[in-house]
Amino acid sequence: MKDLSNLRIYRLAVDIGEAIWAVVQLWDAFERWTLGKQLVDSADGISVNMIEGYYRILPGDKRKFFRYALSSAKETELWWWKARKRNIITHGKFMEIKAMLAEMLPQLVNFIKKIE
Repeated sequence: MKDLSNLRIYRLAVDIGEAIWAVVQLWDAFERWTLGKQLVDSADGISVNMIEGYYRILPGDKRKFFRYALSSAKETELWWWKARKRNIITHGKFMEIKAMLAEMLPQLVNFIKKIE
């Protein structure tokens, strides 16, 4: 079995989590502990669920965790959008992470389809 860390989709998911972590660290306490905590949890949940699902033996378990990863990605999109609407992040930073999510999401959907 190929190591998940060699797959672009997984590396992209990890990069999204790390990029969001770096941004949230710069926020004021209120923003960090309200929106920021939710955002970091959902962003990290993408790669965490991917790794958990990838090494499961049963196909049903694999699908379940990759669907969790997809749900975390969609949740991350919403929290990221809220951060922009509340003027916590710049338009440029918003677009940077949005582009990463836009690249990763269809790849994740296709990966799930291959498992099914």
